Amino acid sequence: MADTPVRVLHAGASHLYPGVRLGGPAVQDWPLWQAGDAVLVEFADLTTGQGTVEAPAPGGWQVRVAARTTAKGTATAAKTWWLAPHPSQPGQLRVRRPAR
Repeated sequence: MADTPVRVLHAGASHLYPGVRLGGPAVQDWPLWQAGDAVLVEFADLTTGQGTVEAPAPGGWQVRVAARTTAKGTATAAKTWWLAPHPSQPGQLRVRRPAR
C-alpha cells in the first residue's frame, strides 16, 4: 500500500482567513489531491498546522486544519477551509472562505 502524500503549503500569514495566499510544493499538484491526503501548513510566523484534505469544493478543495497556537500564543480553533487557485497569481492557492 502506498504512503499517503503530505501536501505542504506555505501560508503568507500566521492565520488562515479569506484571501490568504498559499504557496509551496503542493500547489503545483493540487488537481491530484485526494480526500484523506495529509496537509502541513507552514505559517509566516514559523509555526505549522496539520490538516487533512476532506473533499472537492468548487474549483478546489476543502481542507480541515487542526487547532493550533501561533508564535504569539494565540489559540486558533480547528476549521475547514475552501482552497482554490488564485485567479491572478499562478502557482498560488488562496483561502476562499470557511467551508460549511
